[in-house]
Amino acid sequence: MPQADVLSLVNLLSTGLRDSTAASNYYTRIVLEHGSMRTSLTDATYVAGVADQLTYSKPTAAIRILGVFYDQAWLYGEDERSLQRFDPFWRELSGAPAVYSFDAETLDTIAVVPRPARSGAAIGVTTPFTGFPSDNLTVVYTNNAADVQPWEELAVACDILAREFGRWSDHQDTSASATWRQLADFFLTVTDNAQSAA
Repeated sequence: MPQADVLSLVNLLSTGLRDSTAASNYYTRIVLEHGSMRTSLTDATYVAGVADQLTYSKPTAAIRILGVFYDQAWLYGEDERSLQRFDPFWRELSGAPAVYSFDAETLDTIAVVPRPARSGAAIGVTTPFTGFPSDNLTVVYTNNAADVQPWEELAVACDILAREFGRWSDHQDTSASATWRQLADFFLTVTDNAQSAA
């Protein structure tokens, strides 16, 4: 559901006691929070493997990297400190990648260790998980979606109301905020269980 529809639901549920700017900001923040922890917004993208290239850009739609495949092999996630303890010259290793790490300078860059020994096959238009083009990366991540899934709309509306009634304002009501928070948590749990069963 688009943001405008969720905010209309918030307005309806709150009988007009909301700040539209704050509600819009809450919506944006909630979508980012959901994207960082909820797998309902999971996506995957192929990244072309390049011979002797250590770092690759994180997909622009990614909030949190859940994992990386090289060919069909799942790479282990490690921090740079662990890689340094394993081999001080880890940046120079070449072969089939077995580990990925985030570049310490920027979280927008993924390092694969060892560096791929050869460049990957042409990727084409294959959808991830229908096949793995040889010597390429598949990055699995939570998606920076602008909108929530239809089954999450009511939970997000309740979350917005919990935040709105909980903040300092002329309509602050901590009891109402706690009630909306419980409803948001309940609806998220119900939708998570329904998604898991599907």
